[in-house]
Amino acid sequence: MVSSQAGSSGIDSAYAWIRLGISMLLATIGGVGMWAVVVVLPAVQAEFGVDRAAASMPYTATMVGFAAGNVLFGRAIDRMGYWIPALIAAIALGAGFLLASLTSSILQFTLVQGLLIG
Repeated sequence: MVSSQAGSSGIDSAYAWIRLGISMLLATIGGVGMWAVVVVLPAVQAEFGVDRAAASMPYTATMVGFAAGNVLFGRAIDRMGYWIPALIAAIALGAGFLLASLTSSILQFTLVQGLLIG
C-alpha cells in the first residue's frame, strides 16, 4: 500500500520551495562570475595595455577555477551540508570582485579571477 506523507518534510513542502528559490538566487548571482570578465574584456585589454590573448587569460583562469571549485565544494557540501560552503563561496566571490577592482597587473587580475571568482 502506498502512503503519502504530508507535512513540512515532504518534497513539495514550503521549506523545500524556499530552499530551491534561495539556491536559484545564489546560482544566478554566482554565475555572474563566469561571464563578468568576458563582458569587460576590451576594458581589461585597454586597462593593462595587453593584447587580446593576454586579456583572455583571466577568463581561462576563471573556468579552471570553476572546474576545481566544483569538485572541492561538491565534496564540502557532501560533508557539511549546503549552507556553509555556499556562504564561503559567496564571500570569496564578493572578495574576488573587490580585489579584482584593485589589481594593478594582468597577472594579479588573472590570479584573483581564478582563485576567488572561479
